Amino acid sequence: MPRQARKESGTGIYHVMLRGINRQDIFEDAEDYMRMLRCMQQMLEQYDDQGNRLPPLCTFYAYCLMSNHVHLLLRVNQEDIGSTIKHLRLSDATRQCSNKLDIALAAPSVLWGNAPMCLEGGRMS
Repeated sequence: MPRQARKESGTGIYHVMLRGINRQDIFEDAEDYMRMLRCMQQMLEQYDDQGNRLPPLCTFYAYCLMSNHVHLLLRVNQEDIGSTIKHLRLSDATRQCSNKLDIALAAPSVLWGNAPMCLEGGRMS
């Protein structure tokens, strides 16, 4: 059965959860956590081919990195939530975590699942 389409947030704010398939660990050591934080930083510091700074892809309000999943509270800026999550899932940080676990990235969702929820009127939906 196909998953339900994401509900678009009127505020642009989403609670995003990324987790390992079958709840397997995605972070094994401190370096794995640092890679993820660097990836999040790269989403805030984008540059074009001439080295000019671009607007950040999103704004992070809060995050929680745990051994087998990640929670992010973010606001999308330029892209829709799907494109923002795709950028995060296909980053070098998440690829390195996947490679470390010897999981093929033929399909990006092999390691990383995602379930963005939108925040409307102070409630998750």
